[in-house]
Amino acid sequence: MHSSGTAHDVLLPIERVCEILSRSKASIYRDIKRETFPKAQKLGRSSRWRLSLVMQIVEGTYQPECSNELNSADEPSTPVTEASSEAAVAEEGTVAPQEVQ
Repeated sequence: MHSSGTAHDVLLPIERVCEILSRSKASIYRDIKRETFPKAQKLGRSSRWRLSLVMQIVEGTYQPECSNELNSADEPSTPVTEASSEAAVAEEGTVAPQEVQ
């Protein structure tokens, strides 16, 4: 006996996935590239998604692969923000008309 959620997991085409999630193909493929959406299973030239994974997304229980968490942890967040804000402050100081008058 299988203990999985669905006895027969159905494979859905992109059009059906878009319909279920009320999203465009472009947004789904963008999230696949970001690795926040499951990759399709290829059947010949066709791409299909498991209904169980789509339903996890609907329910908010879908967990992306662990490698995604590592990629996002490697991205610098604070230094870029600080450098950007320092540059913005420097620009504001030189352009302010009140200081020139």
